[in-house]
Amino acid sequence: AVPSRADVVEEIALNFDFGWANNTPRFTLNDKAWHFPKGGPWFQGYHDVPTINLPHGKVVDVVIHNFIVPHPWHIHGYAPYQIASGQGKYPGYAAALKQANLDDPVRRDTFQTPVQITPSFDGLGWSVMRFTTHTPGPWMLRTSSVCC
Repeated sequence: AVPSRADVVEEIALNFDFGWANNTPRFTLNDKAWHFPKGGPWFQGYHDVPTINLPHGKVVDVVIHNFIVPHPWHIHGYAPYQIASGQGKYPGYAAALKQANLDDPVRRDTFQTPVQITPSFDGLGWSVMRFTTHTPGPWMLRTSSVCC
């Protein structure tokens, strides 16, 4: 069953973009590109990427504000419930919860955040994921090439 409320709420603004640099495709997240590390763990390839420390055993709502382009998101180690989502500007947590589906929400580790494309080609959309922090350690939330 879906937990009825969250103990912790984290709001994340994600600006995923695509471009070219030296004839090479370049994907950025909040204007930061990932570089494959030379030795060491994979997560060392992320420089200046924010991390969130979540308490163990708590119900967490992660709100993603998606900008620019529609793109799927994947979280390692968890299969959260997508309890609410919408196109356009994020209405705020209280308003988002009024739209929440706690009866039978989608539960998966990869999900699409809806995006509304505007005449200026800026996309806006948002999703609220709910999960219980049951596994300690670093877990990456990243873009994904396969969804739903």
